[in-house]
Amino acid sequence: ADGVPSPTAFLIEQAPGSTLPTHFHTQNEFQVVVAGGGHFARHAVRAVSVHYAGAYTGYGPLVAGPSGLSYFTLRSMLESGAHFLPEARDRLRRGPKVQRFGAPIDVLAPERLASLGSVRVEDNIPSEDGVFARVVLLPPGAALPIRHEGPSSGQFQMVLAGSVCADGGTLGALEMVFMAPGDADAGLVAGPGGAQVLGLQLPRRA
Repeated sequence: ADGVPSPTAFLIEQAPGSTLPTHFHTQNEFQVVVAGGGHFARHAVRAVSVHYAGAYTGYGPLVAGPSGLSYFTLRSMLESGAHFLPEARDRLRRGPKVQRFGAPIDVLAPERLASLGSVRVEDNIPSEDGVFARVVLLPPGAALPIRHEGPSSGQFQMVLAGSVCADGGTLGALEMVFMAPGDADAGLVAGPGGAQVLGLQLPRRA
């Protein structure tokens, strides 16, 4: 059933010039643009751009540019599908409508990652009501700091560049792990070339 814990990440690839109509979902979600570019309504996006939409918040249309538009959709709760507007207006619920965009993120080149001298944390979407997007730059071998803030339903940690060691395996570019609120001490460590990691926290309630 919708709304039960079920961390989900999937990649959507829109063809050049294609449009996904305005719609809403019943669960909170992030989109992370990882290739191409275009517009979310009037807001220009490119790789790497972060968008947050709260539950029952209409957004779009999503229009792909001449190079197409590819983005991950990330949710911590089960979601059955999109509700397109205006046809599904009667399914909207009263409550706050929340949409937030982060500034575009430049992916660091390997030589810059390898030369980092200390851990750096940069807000992309500042923490508010259990939501944030945060970029962490890790020198080789540095531990990834994981901290939940506010009413969290969990975090996705997505590698943008370099690699991270987790549970005896290695995560490379555009691979990710989900961290439940009780998983703060996760033992994630940057690989031998350092890492650039995007942390995305989703709130507990829709």
